Amino acid sequence: MHALPSFLRRPWVLALIAVLGVGYTVGGFWLVPRLVTSNVHEIIASRYHREVRLGAVTFNPFTWELIVNDLAIPDADGGALVSFKQLTVRVGLMSVLRAAPEFRMIALDEPRLRLVRRRDGRVNLLDLVPPADPKADPNAPPPRLWIDELAIRGGETTLVDLDRAQALTLVFRPITFTLRNFSTRSEGNAYALAAQSPLGEGLEWHGTFGLAPVASEGSFALSHVHAGTLAAIGAEQVPFDISSGEIALRGTYKLAERGEVFGVDAQLAELTVSALGIRAHGDSADAVQIPRLAITEASFDLGAQTLTVGHILVDQPKITAVRTRDGKLSLLRLLPAPVATTAGDPAASKPTAPAAAPPAKPWLVSVPDIKVSKADVSIEDQTPAGSANFHVAPLDITLSGYTAAGSKPLTVDLAAVINDTGHVGLKGTVVPSPLSAQLTIAADSLPLPALQPYADDLTSMIIKSGTASAAGTLTLDAKGVLAFEGAAGVENLATIDRELQQDFVKWRAVEVAGLKLRTSPFSVRIREVAMHAPYARLIIGVNGMTNIKEVLAPRAAAADAAAVAAARAAKATPSPAASETSVTLPPRPPRAALPVDIGVVRIDGGSMNFADLSIKPNFDTGIQELAGTIKGLSGRADSRADIDLAGNVERYSPVKITGKANYLSPVNHLDLAAKFSNLELTDLSPYSGRFAGYAIERGKMTVDLNYKVEDRQLDGKHRIVINQLQLGEKVDSPEATSLPVKLAIALLKDRDGVIDLDLPVSGSLDDPKFSVAGLAWKFVINLIEKAVTAPFALLGHLFGGGEEVSYVDFAAGSSAVDAPTLAKLQTLVKALASRPALNIDVPAVVQPDADRAALAASQWHDSLVARARKRLGAHADDAGAVDRLLTTPKDYRAVLEDAYRDAVGHQADIPRPATTPDAPSADAQASSWLEGELKGRISVGQGDLDALGEARANNVQAALLTGTGIDPGRVFVVTAAPLPVAPAVRMQLALH
Repeated sequence: MHALPSFLRRPWVLALIAVLGVGYTVGGFWLVPRLVTSNVHEIIASRYHREVRLGAVTFNPFTWELIVNDLAIPDADGGALVSFKQLTVRVGLMSVLRAAPEFRMIALDEPRLRLVRRRDGRVNLLDLVPPADPKADPNAPPPRLWIDELAIRGGETTLVDLDRAQALTLVFRPITFTLRNFSTRSEGNAYALAAQSPLGEGLEWHGTFGLAPVASEGSFALSHVHAGTLAAIGAEQVPFDISSGEIALRGTYKLAERGEVFGVDAQLAELTVSALGIRAHGDSADAVQIPRLAITEASFDLGAQTLTVGHILVDQPKITAVRTRDGKLSLLRLLPAPVATTAGDPAASKPTAPAAAPPAKPWLVSVPDIKVSKADVSIEDQTPAGSANFHVAPLDITLSGYTAAGSKPLTVDLAAVINDTGHVGLKGTVVPSPLSAQLTIAADSLPLPALQPYADDLTSMIIKSGTASAAGTLTLDAKGVLAFEGAAGVENLATIDRELQQDFVKWRAVEVAGLKLRTSPFSVRIREVAMHAPYARLIIGVNGMTNIKEVLAPRAAAADAAAVAAARAAKATPSPAASETSVTLPPRPPRAALPVDIGVVRIDGGSMNFADLSIKPNFDTGIQELAGTIKGLSGRADSRADIDLAGNVERYSPVKITGKANYLSPVNHLDLAAKFSNLELTDLSPYSGRFAGYAIERGKMTVDLNYKVEDRQLDGKHRIVINQLQLGEKVDSPEATSLPVKLAIALLKDRDGVIDLDLPVSGSLDDPKFSVAGLAWKFVINLIEKAVTAPFALLGHLFGGGEEVSYVDFAAGSSAVDAPTLAKLQTLVKALASRPALNIDVPAVVQPDADRAALAASQWHDSLVARARKRLGAHADDAGAVDRLLTTPKDYRAVLEDAYRDAVGHQADIPRPATTPDAPSADAQASSWLEGELKGRISVGQGDLDALGEARANNVQAALLTGTGIDPGRVFVVTAAPLPVAPAVRMQLALH
């Protein structure tokens, strides 16, 4: 053992060392704690005007260890700001040699920090930041500082935000932090930080950093972070609540000061969100539930301003969306509301000049792989009267190649199942900016009954079944023009009339092939439409309305039904005002051309049922086996569609429809022919009973219809051939005509039992009063009226002559039928022969005054001729002998004297003749007196008139029957009332 140097063994030296040792010891153990305590109180009081609370302070001068207990600095509001349980500081001896602080250890136990953002937006911790030293060099390096180990154990941080509608308080504890080998002048300072919140949320942070230059790198990890914590922090900026969810992430980072640029590089290995629930403010149920959200292989470079996310996976999300009655979508409540400015806001009314700052460099963001797996989406649309519900599950979406610039194509792959049966697939590319897309779409088995609530709002139709399908390519160009090319169809559609609970429209399949649709300019092109087994039911209800209108437009049908009822009531009890006032509706505006082209429409196995419930008994018939094609439908004005359809009415009555038409053009063209053959007239018995007053027992009908339309002007022809029509029982109908229908039928039916009618119809389609059916029925009524009111005119038109065949004229007192009359009666014979159902009445007519005079004159003449012949004797038959005798005055006087003597019984006492110069001869005067005496004795009785009338009727009957083959039972001689005075005695014939 070496001895102490001699000077140290001196007493005064030893005494000095002892004094210094005692002083050092006393100063270290006693003085340092007091200096620390007083300085802390003074600094806090003078600089921050706070009353600090400080516990015991100890210092070991031998170990250079300072311990400070229970320090607490209050906040301005009286609450805690900063506090700790214990601070332990061990200073290294190298601090003296290096002339800079060196700490072997700094340990802080149970530190508490209460960080508050006040209502004015200022953070309370800034109260403790000393003002900047104006003399300090901003470019000077940081002071030298070494810390071998810095440890924070059991720390707690409370964050309070008062600058918001509802105060926010967050607590993080325990916080554990370890920093090793820290130096302000070197890199590689190692640190470790661990913290946990009361909810079990954990933070781990490991790495190194340096201050000259500033640099750091390391790894970090968050675990079990409640998503609600983050939502609470940004509650006022985020328009939704997070009801559940945990977040975990891990990654690495690098920070580096590169000249004037601060670089930050981060690699996110994985970010996962589990059991996330999102709901709008105030809702009691989640709108979005995500069992798992994973973000992997993400990288961030602040200097290069790039963000790359390798993969985003949203696994089995469940989304519930509601479209409320006012048309708003509930999911929009999860998005920030647009910022609205008020009219009174000066900032809103005065535009602010843009700052002359250079445009910011855009961030380069890319997410090459985004997947949504097995999503479950429920949509309820409350806008229709009955809510519509759609369920899309599973829904799988893959997006590839996303970049923030949006100019590169984004690959989309979507597959979804709709309402458990429908399938939708979508693949292709989308360019977000400017928006354009090219997608391949495949959809099948989409359930149409899901659309029932929408149908309920517009129609009275129930969709019982049916699925829709489509396949093709959908394109959207940068100008917003949408185009589709492909095929579509509807299979197994079945609808029923809600009111009648009967089939309305249905088909096995409608297939649309070669579909090309474009939105601008709008156009539709279809190569082929195939309709398999289409069916429709057309019903005229008891109110006169068709079920088509009542089903597809129930409100309009109800209004029309009310109008029909009012019209019927007005017809039953017409008012003077109604009879004098008529309303003319304006013509309909011309219909615009439809930009539609359809190559061919094919129909097979079609059928239709027609029923009329407005008549009793009801009428019901159907068209079956309807098949054929319609080729060349187009909206072009010069197009003509070829129509070729065929079917059967009630199995045995063929229907053929052919021609050309253009239904899609505003200037209609139509040249259509339809033929209905062998129709059973008994099926039309309800109509004949309603309008004609008789049922139909038998008969067949063939109808040829031809319609031609040019420039909306219709020229229609109907040829109706009725065979063996036979009416049945009388039907009591208030709408039946009062005309003698049977007579009309007899007039129209030929000897073969056929009625052949041509019914023309013409008019303008723009006339609101124009009706093809109405004009055809009016023509039929007019024809019947003409037939029964002027039957002979009809027969004269058919067989020659005219109205004159209805009568025969006779001379007064005569029953002779002259040659012209016989020729006219032959025309009537032809008509009777061709109309075997017709009978004719021949009246025994007389005109009493004229016929009496004529008969008396005839008797006078006959008696004179007889007496003349008697006087002539053998010479009576000589030519002109009788006339010469009766014209010779002396002989004529002798004949009269003989007649007088026979009539009176004695010789005539003839007055003496006049002898004046101008007086007739004595024979002439005598003859005149004798004529007066004898003619007064002639008498024509009623029997003579009756005989004359019968003779006339018999002569006409003989002219009609003799050698004509007419059944005598069809020609009736009938009595007639005496005729008034007229130039001729006219026999008016009558048909029945």
